[in-house]
Amino acid sequence: AGEGYFAAYEIFFTYAAVGIANVVSLGGGMTIFPGASNQIFYLSPKVALTTADEMISGAVGAFYMNALSSSSDGLGIVYGIGTYGTPKAGLTFGLGYGYSEGEFSSNPVVLAGGEVQLSNSFKLITENWFPVGSDFSILSFGFRFFGDNLAADLGFFYPMHNGSGISEGFPFIPWLGFAYNFGK
Repeated sequence: AGEGYFAAYEIFFTYAAVGIANVVSLGGGMTIFPGASNQIFYLSPKVALTTADEMISGAVGAFYMNALSSSSDGLGIVYGIGTYGTPKAGLTFGLGYGYSEGEFSSNPVVLAGGEVQLSNSFKLITENWFPVGSDFSILSFGFRFFGDNLAADLGFFYPMHNGSGISEGFPFIPWLGFAYNFGK
């Protein structure tokens, strides 16, 4: 409770989250595209638990987004996720069901990821999404630089269709994110 972070992803996607109880957090944010006549907002409540030895942690949550001036129902995902490991190295697996127009998807999205810390301020990270029943997936790899309260991610996404890349030219989509932790 009382701890949280503020983040900016790809410069224009702001986000903040705060623990409102020791196992419950509430997050949300909004895009800040300069000159845009409309922005997108998002909300994400989450309940998380960790074992006494801190080797296993899990969470259930939801992510919802919509345009500020929209009359639609928006879209999002409900999910469950678990991580096994330590702050030095861990594996993460998750399962989520997307929803839009008031309907849930009949097939889930599977998440598989991991991280390994190589120094006091540097990690290798990966997060990969596999929609069940689809021939499309997204693979990623990246680097996290961090200190006591500030972290920066530089990552690359690789969209795949039928086992091969779908983009022409530079095959990766870059990802840049910054996060400031507070309340610790």
